[in-house]
Amino acid sequence: MFLFEHNFGLVTYYISDGLNYISNPEVWISDKSRATWGYINYFEKYYDILGTKFAKILNIPLLLIFNKQFQNLFKVYLGKINIVILLPYFFFMSISNLRDILILIAILSCTTFFHKKQLKYYSISLLFFLMLFSLRPFIALLLLIIFTQYFIPTLKTKLQLIRYILVSIFSIFIFIQIFSINIDKYLYNLNYYLNEGLNDRIEFRQAELLGSPDSPIFWIKAHLRYIFAPFPHSIISSFSDPKSFVYGSTSKVLRLINQLIYFGFLTYISLNLNKVYSVFKSLNASAKSFLLILASHLPIYSILHFGGVHQRTKLPFQIFIIVIGLLIWRLKKIKNVKTK
Repeated sequence: MFLFEHNFGLVTYYISDGLNYISNPEVWISDKSRATWGYINYFEKYYDILGTKFAKILNIPLLLIFNKQFQNLFKVYLGKINIVILLPYFFFMSISNLRDILILIAILSCTTFFHKKQLKYYSISLLFFLMLFSLRPFIALLLLIIFTQYFIPTLKTKLQLIRYILVSIFSIFIFIQIFSINIDKYLYNLNYYLNEGLNDRIEFRQAELLGSPDSPIFWIKAHLRYIFAPFPHSIISSFSDPKSFVYGSTSKVLRLINQLIYFGFLTYISLNLNKVYSVFKSLNASAKSFLLILASHLPIYSILHFGGVHQRTKLPFQIFIIVIGLLIWRLKKIKNVKTK
């Protein structure tokens, strides 16, 4: 469908950030928060025998890898769940030259290998952690904090303690090396954001309608904006506006289906809120870590972007909602079987 739109001149082959990556990979290589994707696009631009066209579909095999990893992580609880079918906007992401799917692979790999609790797997986990840092640094930092919560209580023997100390020393060294590059940048941005930059950012993100940032209501609305926008009916209404087809009809149709499924799960969870904690508690450490990282996208993008972000940055939180909804459904199904 996308190729049909492109061939008839309805949409460009590369759009927005995807065009920037393939056009100027050198710029993104120098950006530590996007370096890995910059190197990938550098190879595609200068060395791929198929030319720059392949970067557009590179995410297709990556999506298959992510879906398989996801199934492996949750198969004990949910069987062979296909998250791509339940969140079909991933299909559009698979033909977008964007780093989001690789970020999810890095998070999944990092959490899975880390919780195997063997030194050789810690090394593999560290490699994926470094990849994650070069794709989205603040998520890497959050993952490190979450790992600390789940790792320290598992220490039982002296050997484990020695391994923990060695890994910690190495991790701290790596942490200082890679994060010191951005510490000044983060502190500057934080200071700017908390002072004169806040109103500028609100205007840039078109969040004036949320009210005054001095009011708690503003931040509540920002979180609600991230969770609920766009409503399915607003997507349907936008079909009459030609200017809304920047990403093409493929994106819009998949987004509508995606939101309909997502809102269905939101409704289901809202009717079973008392079961959320119990199903989360039943998961292993890897699954918990992964879901916590996904859930953290809600406060991060609600605070820093006031909830007004593209669909692709809402997909991680939507995965969290889908998984929790399915876990609740499974729990209720098991209870119903036992009562018969």
